[in-house]
Amino acid sequence: MGNCSNLTPEDQQVIGLTGAITSSISLISCLLVILMMIVYKKYTFTTQRLILYLTISVMFDSIAHILQGGSFGIISNHSKYCMAIAFLRQYFAWSIILSIDCILMEMALRIICRRESGKGEWLYIPFIFVFPLFFAWIPLLKHDYGDIQGTCNFLTINPGTCTRNRTGLILDVVLWWVPLYLTFFVGAIVYLIIICQLNISKRRYTAMLELDKEVIYKRTMNDIGYFKWYPLLYFIINLIPIAAATTSYIRPNDDLLALNIPSTIIVGLQGGFIALAAALDPSTRKRLGWRSFCSAFKENVLCRDTAEEYPILEGNFTDSLNLSETHRIMPTYNE
Repeated sequence: MGNCSNLTPEDQQVIGLTGAITSSISLISCLLVILMMIVYKKYTFTTQRLILYLTISVMFDSIAHILQGGSFGIISNHSKYCMAIAFLRQYFAWSIILSIDCILMEMALRIICRRESGKGEWLYIPFIFVFPLFFAWIPLLKHDYGDIQGTCNFLTINPGTCTRNRTGLILDVVLWWVPLYLTFFVGAIVYLIIICQLNISKRRYTAMLELDKEVIYKRTMNDIGYFKWYPLLYFIINLIPIAAATTSYIRPNDDLLALNIPSTIIVGLQGGFIALAAALDPSTRKRLGWRSFCSAFKENVLCRDTAEEYPILEGNFTDSLNLSETHRIMPTYNE
Protein backbone atom coordinates (compact mmCIF):
# COMPACT_ATOMS: atom_id res chain seq x y z
CA MET A 1 0.00 0.00 0.00
CA GLY A 2 2.94 2.30 0.59
CA ASN A 3 3.68 2.38 -3.22
CA CYS A 4 0.27 3.99 -3.81
CA SER A 5 1.07 6.97 -1.58
CA ASN A 6 2.93 10.17 -2.41
CA LEU A 7 4.10 10.34 1.21
CA THR A 8 7.28 8.52 2.13
CA PRO A 9 7.13 5.96 4.96
CA GLU A 10 9.09 8.43 7.08
CA ASP A 11 6.49 11.16 6.44
CA GLN A 12 3.68 8.76 7.28
CA GLN A 13 5.41 7.79 10.50
CA VAL A 14 5.88 11.46 11.46
CA ILE A 15 2.18 12.10 10.87
CA GLY A 16 1.23 9.03 12.90
CA LEU A 17 3.47 9.89 15.84
CA THR A 18 2.28 13.51 15.79
CA GLY A 19 -1.31 12.29 15.98
CA ALA A 20 -0.45 9.91 18.81
CA ILE A 21 1.22 12.67 20.86
CA THR A 22 -1.54 15.24 20.38
CA SER A 23 -4.22 12.60 20.96
CA SER A 24 -2.51 11.70 24.23
CA ILE A 25 -2.89 15.33 25.31
CA SER A 26 -6.53 15.15 24.22
CA LEU A 27 -7.07 11.96 26.23
CA ILE A 28 -5.59 13.51 29.38
CA SER A 29 -7.72 16.64 28.87
CA CYS A 30 -10.89 14.57 28.51
CA LEU A 31 -10.09 12.60 31.66
CA LEU A 32 -9.57 15.87 33.55
CA VAL A 33 -12.90 17.24 32.27
CA ILE A 34 -14.73 14.05 33.30
CA LEU A 35 -13.05 14.17 36.72
CA MET A 36 -14.08 17.80 37.11
CA MET A 37 -17.67 16.99 36.15
CA ILE A 38 -17.80 14.17 38.71
CA VAL A 39 -16.18 16.17 41.50
CA TYR A 40 -18.33 19.26 40.97
CA LYS A 41 -21.46 17.24 40.07
CA LYS A 42 -21.67 18.76 36.60
CA TYR A 43 -23.95 15.98 35.38
CA THR A 44 -27.26 16.80 37.05
CA PHE A 45 -28.80 18.71 34.12
CA THR A 46 -29.43 17.76 30.50
CA THR A 47 -27.02 20.43 29.28
CA GLN A 48 -24.22 19.03 31.43
CA ARG A 49 -24.86 15.43 30.45
CA LEU A 50 -24.71 16.27 26.74
CA ILE A 51 -21.27 17.77 27.28
CA LEU A 52 -20.32 14.61 29.16
CA TYR A 53 -21.41 12.47 26.17
CA LEU A 54 -19.33 14.65 23.84
CA THR A 55 -16.30 14.37 26.13
CA ILE A 56 -16.61 10.57 26.28
CA SER A 57 -16.82 10.37 22.48
CA VAL A 58 -13.73 12.54 22.03
CA MET A 59 -11.88 10.53 24.68
CA PHE A 60 -12.40 7.21 22.88
CA ASP A 61 -11.67 8.82 19.52
CA SER A 62 -8.35 9.97 20.99
CA ILE A 63 -7.62 6.40 22.08
CA ALA A 64 -8.25 5.19 18.51
CA HIS A 65 -5.83 7.82 17.15
CA ILE A 66 -3.21 6.81 19.73
CA LEU A 67 -3.53 3.16 18.71
CA GLN A 68 -3.14 4.15 15.08
CA GLY A 69 -0.25 6.59 15.43
CA GLY A 70 1.70 4.48 17.89
CA SER A 71 1.64 1.29 15.80
CA PHE A 72 2.90 2.31 12.37
CA GLY A 73 4.55 -1.04 11.59
CA ILE A 74 1.52 -3.03 12.71
CA ILE A 75 -0.78 -0.98 10.47
CA SER A 76 1.41 -1.57 7.43
CA ASN A 77 1.67 -5.34 7.92
CA HIS A 78 -1.62 -6.38 9.55
CA SER A 79 -4.73 -5.43 7.58
CA LYS A 80 -7.19 -6.75 10.19
CA TYR A 81 -5.66 -4.56 12.89
CA CYS A 82 -5.96 -1.53 10.61
CA MET A 83 -9.58 -2.45 9.80
CA ALA A 84 -10.38 -2.54 13.52
CA ILE A 85 -8.75 0.86 14.06
CA ALA A 86 -10.65 2.31 11.08
CA PHE A 87 -13.92 0.94 12.48
CA LEU A 88 -13.24 2.57 15.87
CA ARG A 89 -12.29 5.87 14.26
CA GLN A 90 -15.43 5.92 12.14
CA TYR A 91 -17.66 4.96 15.07
CA PHE A 92 -16.33 7.58 17.48
CA ALA A 93 -16.09 10.27 14.79
CA TRP A 94 -19.80 9.70 14.20
CA SER A 95 -20.41 9.86 17.96
CA ILE A 96 -18.70 13.25 18.09
CA ILE A 97 -20.77 14.58 15.19
CA LEU A 98 -24.02 13.31 16.72
CA SER A 99 -23.06 14.78 20.11
CA ILE A 100 -22.69 18.18 18.46
CA ASP A 101 -26.02 17.63 16.67
CA CYS A 102 -27.71 16.85 20.00
CA ILE A 103 -26.25 19.98 21.58
CA LEU A 104 -27.57 22.05 18.68
CA MET A 105 -30.99 20.38 18.95
CA GLU A 106 -31.16 21.10 22.67
CA MET A 107 -30.14 24.72 22.08
CA ALA A 108 -32.83 25.08 19.41
CA LEU A 109 -35.46 23.56 21.71
CA ARG A 110 -34.60 25.93 24.54
CA ILE A 111 -34.00 29.16 22.65
CA ILE A 112 -36.19 28.92 19.54
CA CYS A 113 -39.02 26.62 20.67
CA ARG A 114 -38.87 27.60 24.36
CA ARG A 115 -39.08 23.95 25.38
CA GLU A 116 -36.89 21.33 27.00
CA SER A 117 -36.28 17.73 26.00
CA GLY A 118 -37.76 16.53 29.31
CA LYS A 119 -38.53 12.82 29.33
CA GLY A 120 -37.21 12.49 25.78
CA GLU A 121 -33.65 13.10 26.95
CA TRP A 122 -32.93 9.36 27.11
CA LEU A 123 -33.10 9.27 23.30
CA TYR A 124 -29.84 11.19 23.13
CA ILE A 125 -27.86 8.23 24.50
CA PRO A 126 -28.78 5.64 21.81
CA PHE A 127 -28.64 8.36 19.16
CA ILE A 128 -25.03 9.16 20.07
CA PHE A 129 -23.64 5.75 21.02
CA VAL A 130 -25.84 3.14 19.26
CA PHE A 131 -26.90 4.81 16.00
CA PRO A 132 -23.28 5.04 14.66
CA LEU A 133 -22.95 1.25 14.87
CA PHE A 134 -25.47 0.86 12.04
CA PHE A 135 -23.06 2.67 9.69
CA ALA A 136 -19.57 1.98 11.00
CA TRP A 137 -19.82 -1.78 10.41
CA ILE A 138 -20.95 -1.54 6.74
CA PRO A 139 -17.41 -1.21 5.27
CA LEU A 140 -16.41 -4.36 7.14
CA LEU A 141 -18.72 -6.44 4.94
CA LYS A 142 -16.44 -6.20 1.88
CA HIS A 143 -13.20 -5.20 3.62
CA ASP A 144 -13.46 -1.55 2.61
CA TYR A 145 -11.44 -0.37 5.61
CA GLY A 146 -7.68 -0.33 5.23
CA ASP A 147 -4.34 1.48 5.20
CA ILE A 148 -4.45 4.78 3.30
CA GLN A 149 -1.14 6.68 3.39
CA GLY A 150 -0.30 5.37 6.84
CA THR A 151 -3.76 5.98 8.30
CA CYS A 152 -6.62 3.54 8.81
CA ASN A 153 -9.66 4.75 6.93
CA PHE A 154 -11.98 3.91 4.06
CA LEU A 155 -10.07 1.91 1.46
CA THR A 156 -10.56 4.33 -1.44
CA ILE A 157 -7.58 2.90 -3.37
CA ASN A 158 -6.99 -0.72 -4.34
CA PRO A 159 -3.70 -1.79 -2.70
CA GLY A 160 -2.56 -4.00 -5.56
CA THR A 161 -3.26 -1.79 -8.58
CA CYS A 162 -3.27 1.68 -6.97
CA THR A 163 -6.56 2.39 -8.77
CA ARG A 164 -9.67 3.92 -7.28
CA ASN A 165 -11.82 1.57 -5.21
CA ARG A 166 -15.34 2.48 -6.29
CA THR A 167 -17.10 0.86 -3.31
CA GLY A 168 -14.73 2.50 -0.85
CA LEU A 169 -15.26 5.89 -2.50
CA ILE A 170 -19.05 5.57 -2.31
CA LEU A 171 -18.93 4.55 1.34
CA ASP A 172 -16.50 7.36 2.10
CA VAL A 173 -18.83 9.94 0.57
CA VAL A 174 -22.11 8.57 1.94
CA LEU A 175 -20.96 7.57 5.42
CA TRP A 176 -18.58 10.42 6.13
CA TRP A 177 -18.54 13.44 3.83
CA VAL A 178 -22.31 13.87 3.53
CA PRO A 179 -23.06 13.80 7.29
CA LEU A 180 -19.97 15.91 8.00
CA TYR A 181 -20.93 18.68 5.59
CA LEU A 182 -24.56 18.52 6.70
CA THR A 183 -23.47 18.99 10.28
CA PHE A 184 -21.30 21.92 9.30
CA PHE A 185 -23.72 23.80 7.07
CA VAL A 186 -27.02 22.99 8.77
CA GLY A 187 -25.43 23.28 12.20
CA ALA A 188 -23.92 26.66 11.35
CA ILE A 189 -27.30 27.92 10.11
CA VAL A 190 -29.05 26.69 13.26
CA TYR A 191 -26.36 28.27 15.40
CA LEU A 192 -26.77 31.63 13.63
CA ILE A 193 -30.55 31.45 14.04
CA ILE A 194 -30.10 30.82 17.76
CA ILE A 195 -27.75 33.80 18.11
CA CYS A 196 -30.18 36.01 16.17
CA GLN A 197 -33.06 34.81 18.35
CA LEU A 198 -31.06 35.73 21.44
CA ASN A 199 -30.47 39.25 20.10
CA ILE A 200 -34.16 39.65 19.24
CA SER A 201 -35.15 38.50 22.71
CA LYS A 202 -32.66 40.91 24.24
CA ARG A 203 -34.26 43.84 22.38
CA ARG A 204 -37.70 42.76 23.53
CA TYR A 205 -36.54 42.90 27.13
CA THR A 206 -36.01 46.66 26.85
CA ALA A 207 -39.77 47.21 27.09
CA MET A 208 -39.94 45.39 30.42
CA LEU A 209 -39.13 46.53 33.89
CA GLU A 210 -35.43 46.43 34.67
CA LEU A 211 -35.79 43.62 37.21
CA ASP A 212 -37.93 41.45 34.92
CA LYS A 213 -35.55 42.05 32.03
CA GLU A 214 -32.55 40.96 34.06
CA VAL A 215 -34.27 37.83 35.38
CA ILE A 216 -35.46 36.66 31.95
CA TYR A 217 -32.14 37.47 30.28
CA LYS A 218 -30.18 35.53 32.89
CA ARG A 219 -32.55 32.60 32.55
CA THR A 220 -32.11 32.59 28.78
CA MET A 221 -28.34 32.77 29.02
CA ASN A 222 -28.31 29.98 31.59
CA ASP A 223 -30.17 27.79 29.08
CA ILE A 224 -27.22 27.92 26.69
CA GLY A 225 -24.45 28.81 29.12
CA TYR A 226 -23.18 25.22 29.16
CA PHE A 227 -23.57 24.86 25.40
CA LYS A 228 -22.62 27.91 23.44
CA TRP A 229 -18.86 27.37 23.06
CA TYR A 230 -18.87 23.71 22.05
CA PRO A 231 -20.49 23.85 18.58
CA LEU A 232 -18.57 27.02 17.74
CA LEU A 233 -15.24 25.47 18.74
CA TYR A 234 -16.07 22.31 16.80
CA PHE A 235 -16.79 24.31 13.64
CA ILE A 236 -13.63 26.40 13.95
CA ILE A 237 -11.11 23.70 14.85
CA ASN A 238 -12.30 21.35 12.10
CA LEU A 239 -11.97 23.84 9.25
CA ILE A 240 -8.31 22.99 8.58
CA PRO A 241 -8.76 19.18 8.82
CA ILE A 242 -11.74 19.32 6.48
CA ALA A 243 -9.83 21.54 4.04
CA ALA A 244 -6.86 19.17 4.13
CA ALA A 245 -9.00 16.06 3.66
CA THR A 246 -11.01 17.67 0.86
CA THR A 247 -7.84 18.76 -0.96
CA SER A 248 -6.37 15.27 -0.56
CA TYR A 249 -9.59 13.77 -1.91
CA ILE A 250 -9.70 16.07 -4.96
CA ARG A 251 -5.95 15.96 -5.68
CA PRO A 252 -4.78 12.51 -4.54
CA ASN A 253 -1.49 12.69 -6.45
CA ASP A 254 -0.17 15.81 -4.69
CA ASP A 255 2.19 15.84 -1.72
CA LEU A 256 0.09 17.39 1.06
CA LEU A 257 2.41 16.89 4.02
CA ALA A 258 2.27 20.62 4.85
CA LEU A 259 -1.52 20.34 5.27
CA ASN A 260 -1.56 16.93 6.92
CA ILE A 261 0.68 17.90 9.85
CA PRO A 262 -1.43 20.84 11.19
CA SER A 263 -4.59 18.88 10.42
CA THR A 264 -3.34 15.95 12.50
CA ILE A 265 -2.37 18.26 15.36
CA ILE A 266 -5.76 20.00 15.44
CA VAL A 267 -7.75 16.76 15.26
CA GLY A 268 -5.63 15.30 18.04
CA LEU A 269 -6.20 18.29 20.32
CA GLN A 270 -10.01 18.17 20.32
CA GLY A 271 -10.05 17.09 23.95
CA GLY A 272 -7.89 20.08 24.84
CA PHE A 273 -10.40 22.41 23.23
CA ILE A 274 -13.20 20.76 25.21
CA ALA A 275 -11.22 21.35 28.40
CA LEU A 276 -10.81 24.99 27.35
CA ALA A 277 -14.54 25.37 26.76
CA ALA A 278 -15.27 23.79 30.15
CA ALA A 279 -12.87 26.22 31.81
CA LEU A 280 -14.70 29.14 30.17
CA ASP A 281 -17.78 28.34 32.26
CA PRO A 282 -17.73 30.98 35.05
CA SER A 283 -19.34 28.66 37.60
CA THR A 284 -16.55 26.14 37.00
CA ARG A 285 -13.68 28.59 36.70
CA LYS A 286 -14.25 30.15 40.11
CA ARG A 287 -14.16 26.70 41.75
CA LEU A 288 -10.91 25.48 40.24
CA GLY A 289 -8.89 26.26 43.36
CA TRP A 290 -7.23 23.40 45.24
CA ARG A 291 -9.21 23.91 48.46
CA SER A 292 -12.49 24.08 46.57
CA PHE A 293 -11.56 20.93 44.64
CA CYS A 294 -10.67 18.99 47.81
CA SER A 295 -13.87 20.09 49.53
CA ALA A 296 -16.03 19.09 46.54
CA PHE A 297 -14.15 15.78 46.20
CA LYS A 298 -14.85 14.87 49.83
CA GLU A 299 -18.50 15.85 49.58
CA ASN A 300 -19.47 14.55 46.14
CA VAL A 301 -17.08 11.63 45.62
CA LEU A 302 -16.28 10.37 49.11
CA CYS A 303 -19.78 11.34 50.34
CA ARG A 304 -18.40 13.07 53.40
CA ASP A 305 -20.19 16.06 54.86
CA THR A 306 -17.83 19.01 54.79
CA ALA A 307 -19.98 21.18 57.06
CA GLU A 308 -18.45 21.94 60.43
CA GLU A 309 -20.10 20.32 63.40
CA TYR A 310 -20.71 22.18 66.66
CA PRO A 311 -21.22 20.35 69.97
CA ILE A 312 -24.68 20.53 71.47
CA LEU A 313 -24.44 22.49 74.68
CA GLU A 314 -26.54 21.30 77.55
CA GLY A 315 -27.92 23.18 80.51
CA ASN A 316 -29.45 26.63 80.57
CA PHE A 317 -27.29 28.05 77.78
CA THR A 318 -30.26 29.25 75.75
CA ASP A 319 -31.96 30.69 78.80
CA SER A 320 -28.88 32.67 79.76
CA LEU A 321 -28.87 34.30 76.33
CA ASN A 322 -32.61 35.03 76.48
CA LEU A 323 -33.22 33.52 73.08
CA SER A 324 -36.67 33.29 71.55
CA GLU A 325 -38.79 30.16 71.54
CA THR A 326 -36.98 28.82 68.49
CA HIS A 327 -34.22 27.62 70.88
CA ARG A 328 -31.40 27.89 68.35
CA ILE A 329 -28.00 26.72 69.57
CA MET A 330 -25.34 29.38 69.08
CA PRO A 331 -21.55 28.94 69.44
CA THR A 332 -19.74 30.80 72.21
CA TYR A 333 -16.81 33.07 71.71
CA ASN A 334 -14.14 33.60 74.37
CA GLU A 335 -13.09 37.19 74.65
